[in-house]
Amino acid sequence: MIYLFAGKTRLSGRTIAAILLIFIMQITVTAQNSVQKIDVRGVVTDSQTGEKLSGASVVVKAANAGSVSDGKGEFLLHLDAGKHLLAVTFVGYLPVEMDITVSATSGALNIKLEPEA
Repeated sequence: MIYLFAGKTRLSGRTIAAILLIFIMQITVTAQNSVQKIDVRGVVTDSQTGEKLSGASVVVKAANAGSVSDGKGEFLLHLDAGKHLLAVTFVGYLPVEMDITVSATSGALNIKLEPEA
């Protein structure tokens, strides 16, 4: 038995083991959640004119990530390494879905949207 608080509380070996197990599990979960994200940059343009599209929605399906292109048509996402499905939409243009693979050496994405007919 271990005595804490000047002998007022006794903890058995099982209790101490349970506390240590919970502590170790918490550290493991925290370490898994702190995986470094990779910056994925790109630009959204009109496929016919090359005009950069400001306000395009860029969403990663099945993930809690998304962005909107800025005044230069550029966007930035923070993603885990691996494969993702990207969905890009803009009013007056056909939506685009594309598979991307994110790694530390990934280059910028150039997404061209087709105007609706």
